[in-house]
Order: sequence, then C-alpha cells, then structure tokens
Amino acid sequence: MSSSNSDNHESGNRAAQVADKLVPSPPPSSFEKAYFTYTADKASKESAAKPFDIAIIGSGIGGGVVAAALQETIMWNSKNKKDGEAPRILLIERGGLLFHSHCLNAARPTKRGGYGQHNNAFYNRFKSVFKINDLTELTEKSGTDWRGGPLYCLGGRSPVWGLFIPRIHDSSLEHFPKAIATDLLHPYYEKAEKLMHLSYPDTRGIHQLLMDRLNMSKVANMNWQWGRIASEFKDEHNYDFAEGAYSTVDKLLELAMNDPEAKGPFKILLNTTVQHLLPEVSSSNPSPVEAVVVTDAAGKSHEIKCKKVVLSAGSVNSAAILLRSAKDKQPKTYGNDFGDHFGHITDHEIYHMSKSFVWRNPEDRAKVGAMKLQTYVHLPSTKDIALANISLDASSFLPRGHVKDDSHPQFIMVFMFRSDLQTGNSISLDDAENPQVNISSNASDKEKEEKDKLRRQDMVKIVEDTMRTITGTLGVQFLSETPTDSTSSGSATIQYTPLDPIALDAHDLLRLPLGAVGHELGSIPFGNHDDKKALIDTDLKLKYGYDGVYVCDLSIFPFAPAANPTLTLAALALRLSDHLMKRQSIQSGSINIHNLTTVTVEIVVTDQSRASAELPQKHRLPPGGLIPSLIRLNHEVVFVYEAGKPRYYDVLTASPGHEVYITRPPYIRD
Repeated sequence: MSSSNSDNHESGNRAAQVADKLVPSPPPSSFEKAYFTYTADKASKESAAKPFDIAIIGSGIGGGVVAAALQETIMWNSKNKKDGEAPRILLIERGGLLFHSHCLNAARPTKRGGYGQHNNAFYNRFKSVFKINDLTELTEKSGTDWRGGPLYCLGGRSPVWGLFIPRIHDSSLEHFPKAIATDLLHPYYEKAEKLMHLSYPDTRGIHQLLMDRLNMSKVANMNWQWGRIASEFKDEHNYDFAEGAYSTVDKLLELAMNDPEAKGPFKILLNTTVQHLLPEVSSSNPSPVEAVVVTDAAGKSHEIKCKKVVLSAGSVNSAAILLRSAKDKQPKTYGNDFGDHFGHITDHEIYHMSKSFVWRNPEDRAKVGAMKLQTYVHLPSTKDIALANISLDASSFLPRGHVKDDSHPQFIMVFMFRSDLQTGNSISLDDAENPQVNISSNASDKEKEEKDKLRRQDMVKIVEDTMRTITGTLGVQFLSETPTDSTSSGSATIQYTPLDPIALDAHDLLRLPLGAVGHELGSIPFGNHDDKKALIDTDLKLKYGYDGVYVCDLSIFPFAPAANPTLTLAALALRLSDHLMKRQSIQSGSINIHNLTTVTVEIVVTDQSRASAELPQKHRLPPGGLIPSLIRLNHEVVFVYEAGKPRYYDVLTASPGHEVYITRPPYIRD
C-alpha cells in the first residue's frame, strides 16, 4: 500500500471515530429501560460470589413496604455506623413498570359513571386470573364465583387498590397472637397510618350534624366517622406537592431512579418469576434456605443465592412457590400439621345496597359535597360485628359493575363481615405447576341461609334508619326505580318516583362475589391467639420446611377480618422489617458549637438521655467563641438566645460527632 493510500485510510478511520462520538446513542425508550437495568443473570453471578442477605419476592403492600423500610434502615445505619458493609437486599417482581404512582394520581376513564371506583377499571384491564376449580354449585345465592386475581407489576395491586385503611376491630385483634396484637396497637398501626398518608376531609357543621344524628340511632350502637383514606390531598408547605393516593410503587421507583445502575446494596429485579426455593423440601424439619430459582423474561432459569427470603407474592402465588419447592409438590411434604392448615384461601362476606336520590334544594349539593363515612356496628340478631360504609354522592370502594352508572347522585351502603378460613378451600398445582384455587364451602346450605336471613333483617333496619336520618338532616329525596319497557333502540329505561315512605326489602341488599375486592387471604396463616393452626410464628417466620423464610402478604391472616386488611398488612410489614434489620443506635460523640456571629449568645443543648426534669446547663458564648466536646447520645436541639434578650432566640439541631455553626444572630419572636 502506498504512503498516500495509508494516510487516506488512517484519516478515514479517524473521521469515522469522530463521527461515532458526534452521534449520541439513542435515549431509553421507557422509564423501565432507563432505571431498571439489573438482570437475573447479573444477580445470579453476584450472588454466587456473595449471597444476598434478604431476597423479597413481590413488591405489593407486603413486600414493597418491607423493602422500602429495609432500605431506609440501611441508609440510617450507614450514617451512624463507622464500619461494616451494608446488608444486600434484592426485590424480585414478576411484572414490569406498569404504573408510576397510584392510578388515581393520574388520568383515568370517567365516561362510565362516577360512583364505582375508577381504580377498578385499571385492575380489571391489567389483572391476571387465577385458575379456579369450583367444587360448589355456581348459583347467585352461593356467591362462590371467584373474581379476584393478581396484578403483575411494580407495586403489585397497590397502584389500583381502594385506599380505605380502617383498623381491625379490637374484638378481632383479640384472636391474633398477643405479641402481634400488642405491637399493632403500639406502635405499628400509627406508623403505617403515617406511611400511607391517613387523611380526613374538612368537617363543616352540616357534616358533623349528620354524623351526630346518625350516632343517635336506636336501631344499633354505631359511631359514624369520616372514612379513613390513604391519600395526602394537600401539603401544608408552600410549593410542596401533595403526594396523593398511596402505593408502594412511588418509593420503589424513587429508589431505582437514585441508583439506575444498581451499584448500591438495594437492587430491584423486574420481569422475573420465582419458581421455587432451594434446597428442595423433603420433610418438615427446617433446613436453611439457600437460593431462589427464577425465570427471566426470555424464559431462562437462574439460581440466585440468598440467606433469607420474604414471600410476598400474594395468597395464591406465595403458596404455589412453597408447593413447587416441595419434593412431591404436596403440602403434606412440610408435615401433616402444615398440610391440614395450608391453602384455605378465604375472602370477606360483603353486602351492599345503592339508591338514587335528588336534593330538594339543588344548591345544597355543592354546600355538603361528597361524604364517605364508616363505623363498626353490632348486629343484634347474629351478634356479628360488621364494618359499615356509607358513600353519599361519592365513589364507593365497590368495584365498577357492582354500582350502577346513574345521572342521579347515589347513596351506597356496604357491610363487611368477618369470615373464618374456609377449610374446604385449597390451593394445588396443575400439570404445568401453575396454581389452581379449589373452592368449596364449610357451612351447610341451611345454616348459611338462616344466618343470611337474620343478617339481612338487621341490615335492612339499619339502612332504612340511616336513609331517614339523611333525609331529615340534608333535605334529600330518595327515589324508587322501576324498569320500563325497552325503547326502540333496545335499551331499557328507568322510571323514578319518590321513595316515600322509606321501606326496603331484604333482597335489596346484594352480596358481592368472592374476590370482588381482591382481598383473598389466609393460605399461610400465623394462627389465632393460642397459636393453633399456625404455619408461621409471631415473627412471620415459616415454621416448617425452611429456616430463614418469612411470609408477608395477605396469606398470613388467620381469618378474613371485617375490614379492608391493607393497613394491617402494612403495619405487619413495618414490624417484619424491624425484626429483620435493627436500626443502629447513634454512637455517642462530642458536639462542638461555634459562634460565628457578632453578638454574645447563650446556649442550651437538650439531653434526651437524662430523665431529670432540670434544664441542661446554659453556656455563654462570645463572638468567635467555641463550646467544645459536649457529649451526647442522640440527636439534640440547640436553643440559641442573645445574651440579655430572652425574646431573641433561634433553634438549631445537633448530632453526636458533628459541628454546629451559629451563623446569624437570634431574632425576636412574637
């Protein structure tokens, strides 16, 4: 090759290299591709060298809350611990990034009416279905046509859940193990309510008047209050945005955005299905868990080593993972006691009724606005305790399809009852090792019919009394609805007439089909107050087959409570997180305080380690002065006063081992 040709060739290569640098790589086509780059193959290789400390399977209210709480503990401990490597956490989610927040924080379809929950439209659009083997006769009366199903995405079903967060009634908590019930009451219910942004609406005089009059009912003892909603509707700080409806996806997406290359100790693995655990279970004797076996989106299998596992895949899929981990794929492999109490999946018994109404004075509608109320109520005939909900001119927590889409305002009343685990129900694997839900019934038809009859009698009286109170307090007119002949287009029409007097029939109360609100639970329960029928202990640790496996989803409930179980599950998830990883106490250290102002100040530093009611010592500090080596064990408050001017003061914070700089003179406080 000639010299000139060689020069031209090298010049061409340099030009191509420059061109490559000038042409940027295409940007990611989605949030998922931008922020969730960790793969099952990489997790497998990394864990072979060093197993993950905890693998969490599922990212819904159970697993998502555990994962986020563990990450916060890791961050806390890293700030207060001088040495040691942070624990490594892996969150495995079967689905991808479908929602960026709760669906009610974004656009949603409304053309189908406004009284069924809009979030249910997304649930029905994206949910998967369980394979159901119904062993009962499918009739409207039996209500055994299961309507639930999983949602495979980051956050699980939390981006589409109904946001009601009542606490479980004390009479039901008495049937929980004492250690769990005690911890729920203090401090974990309160922590969960704070996490989930428990909010109440503004109360006007007319609202309080209605609640007071409802609570004076002689039909039953009730204590009507605002419905408890998991949503921050407004933020008190200027220019801060309210966080809106709660879901686990918000925090998990934030964590992924902060570490898109997954270099930190907390990692999220999407589009990955857990098949089973290792080693294979062949007896009830617990063996340390060693790994999870997963399948990636391409269908390739990977073994990811870990020291502990948290099963949070839901009542059906968590149970299926345990079955696939057994040598013969049967629950009895874990022991006879395990097999006797495993898989009895159950849902609440829910009755509902809705009536159209009009405002006698149309201007009152805007003054009163929408109302959602709730109370626990004792039914006189059956001694049942039910959670009753009222939605007045507001969306109900009922799914769409169970609330009529109507141009008139709606009054909707719902009763939710506790249900014992249905021992006739079970979970098994089909030939492809996919879960199958087998539905049966415990009670005889005669027994169920008699209880249903008594319940309806009591509920009708309560609904009638409630409607009369609303009529007298708010000035509304309830309407009777009579279907008329079909129009020429083939659609039926409704004729409305005043419902006067208010009189209902027992069959105006309809029963929701099982699974309609997505609360199937109880397949791996922690047992009742005397620990009978427990498959997991009070720390939510599996008692059979494995050591180091925990369960934290709806499968752990020993019965279906008369309440939405989401708040309780979130509280138990926070409790499990604290059990798995303790927050390190702050190391004691010295606090040095520097006065960088031009005035003399007096300093008081709190000391939370002292039980004495006496105030801590006051220190006088001239301009440029230093108070060295104040020893403290906790975060403390520093009160700064201008000498001789007690109304001039400022407030700072101090931490052991850190400097405090006073950079401005204290100012007057009114």
